[in-house]
Amino acid sequence: YRVKNPKKIYIENLSLKTFDGLVQAENFSIINNLPTDLVIKLKKIPLNKFLNMALKDGVEATGEIEGTLPIAFLNNKPIIKNGRLKNSGKGFIKYNPNKANPLKSMNQMQVNILLNYLKDFTYKKLFIDANSDKEYNLVLNSHFMGTNPDAYQGRPLKLGINFDFNIKN
Repeated sequence: YRVKNPKKIYIENLSLKTFDGLVQAENFSIINNLPTDLVIKLKKIPLNKFLNMALKDGVEATGEIEGTLPIAFLNNKPIIKNGRLKNSGKGFIKYNPNKANPLKSMNQMQVNILLNYLKDFTYKKLFIDANSDKEYNLVLNSHFMGTNPDAYQGRPLKLGINFDFNIKN
């Protein structure tokens, strides 16, 4: 970092190895104790660790995600605006409904189709749009495209899952 005057601090080359990947912040400033907007870059974050944060249990996955999370400050509170994460290669997702089943409230026929795909879902493309508000409510709109060779004659599936949770709690 650099301090030009006591009221303005420049943060440069900030990075952190975490979740077996890399989190970097583009250069930003702190002016009068308030940070300016910044962009967080995620690189080589294992999808398994990311999904386990949202689903807690019952998911096994391979592959990595990368992308950006633009952060703005509204009334001194950070909010994510139009973040986008995507896969950096192919991988698989396996879901075990016996460990945890957040799908219980859905139509059982739809759940059975979904669970058949997720027994061994090989994705080719995935992306996650991220947005939050000043109350720390995070919305992740996730989109997966792939197949399960053993389900429904290997027909492709486009799957959208939305995760809503409060990151402060």
